[in-house]
Amino acid sequence: MHLPALTGSALVDSARERTVKVKGKRGCSMMGVVNILTKNGVEDTDVQWLASGPPGSAEYDVTFANSDKCRSFFI
Repeated sequence: MHLPALTGSALVDSARERTVKVKGKRGCSMMGVVNILTKNGVEDTDVQWLASGPPGSAEYDVTFANSDKCRSFFI
């Protein structure tokens, strides 16, 4: 299946500002990302979306529910 890239009005600027891209080592999993988030005090209600990148990329996008929680994740 080939889908076009999201462009224009399909992109939500406020969501992009709250999104962190996580890149793991080969063989990492979404559960590993969840464990890292949990270990750093992020609760399930703090995350709005969690998505994986292309197969084999070991990339995950974490979109926080609000920008404050996103910023505090890096402190």
